[in-house]
Amino acid sequence: MEILENVLSEELGQIFDENNQNFVSDRDCLFDDNFLKLVAVKNGHAVAFMTLYVGSDFIEKEEYPIKLNVTEKSVYVWNGITKKGCEGKGYQSQLMQYMKNKFYDYDIYNVVDISNKASNHVCEKSGFKKILNFSKEYDGAIENFALYKITATKDLINEK
Repeated sequence: MEILENVLSEELGQIFDENNQNFVSDRDCLFDDNFLKLVAVKNGHAVAFMTLYVGSDFIEKEEYPIKLNVTEKSVYVWNGITKKGCEGKGYQSQLMQYMKNKFYDYDIYNVVDISNKASNHVCEKSGFKKILNFSKEYDGAIENFALYKITATKDLINEK
């Protein structure tokens, strides 16, 4: 398995359509050059991806009902999905490690639906610390989320 950047957009769209489990709603970001797509590739095909937004205004872009002082050097995990049948093989953890190494001197944020046990587990296992919980309405229903953060540190690059 290797991790590549901004490749296989059509395959990412298929992964999104087949396995977003209603936790992720923004498919358009896969085709938007303002987002960095980290792609786990095995045998020439995408098996998982993570879409990142580099910037401090993600709270406004996502219209989250929270206030937080976010530094300019921030990265936000916009979304991440693993191909159906490839779950539980560590692909998201490997994408997280790649992201932490690449952005070791940035604050990294991730918002996860509280009911998404797998994504919460990957966040905590990857060193994210929960900094707050909040609720937001989506399609007429109140959803509950956790905001996670890794504070910039050059020590992250030495993790394996």
